[in-house]
Amino acid sequence: MSVLLSIRSVDHIRSAVAMASQFLAYRRRRFPESGAVDQVLGIRVGRELDADLSGLADAGMWVRESSGISGLWSLCWIDGAVMREAGNATQRRARLIGALVEIGAMRPRTFLPVFDAGETIEGIERMLQGLRAAYPDVVSTTWFIDGRDRGLVDSRVAR
Repeated sequence: MSVLLSIRSVDHIRSAVAMASQFLAYRRRRFPESGAVDQVLGIRVGRELDADLSGLADAGMWVRESSGISGLWSLCWIDGAVMREAGNATQRRARLIGALVEIGAMRPRTFLPVFDAGETIEGIERMLQGLRAAYPDVVSTTWFIDGRDRGLVDSRVAR
């Protein structure tokens, strides 16, 4: 299932990503079957965390489950036929961003993409170019790697 990490403020990205990563790593160890299919698609910075995501239903997706630290961050498991019909993470990520933009849940430079650790740098760069071409005002220059066992790692640290 597709996962979105919502963070209240850019001031809390480092601590929120660290805590959410610990939670993801724990969940993946405790429930290995979910860890195999859960894929973090991105990080969204917004004051509402998951409260403003109810509008996703208009785009054929919804928050199936969420977990987090009140007021700081929320991991949201996004489901829906639109997401299940997407052929890969690139398509799911683009559909999610499009829906977030459509419902007004995005501000400039507040979506930080997350890619699987197995992706090549060349592949990530192609995906970033596509995202930035489609959503130039939304996609941040900062992006993360989902290290599965380690959690989310800032790409500047991972290289």
